[in-house]
Amino acid sequence: MVAAAAIGLGCGLASIVAATFGVFVGPLRAEFGWSQSDTFSALLAVTFTAALLAPVVGGFVDRFGARRVVLLGFLAEVAIFASFRW
Repeated sequence: MVAAAAIGLGCGLASIVAATFGVFVGPLRAEFGWSQSDTFSALLAVTFTAALLAPVVGGFVDRFGARRVVLLGFLAEVAIFASFRW
């Protein structure tokens, strides 16, 4: 149980985004013409959105079970990544 929780936290939004965002700042600024503060405002928006939606997702997990919610999340992630093609 502890190992699964450690892996989940290590691969979660908070750790992945915080650890890797600095790598993407330069390319994001170059691509979109954003300033440094605009770029980090995007990180702030992601963090606030995750914090606001966490109770909603928790309610879905309580109602439908973790397996269904995670599966739906994976499918949504695939659809989002596929939409980047266009």
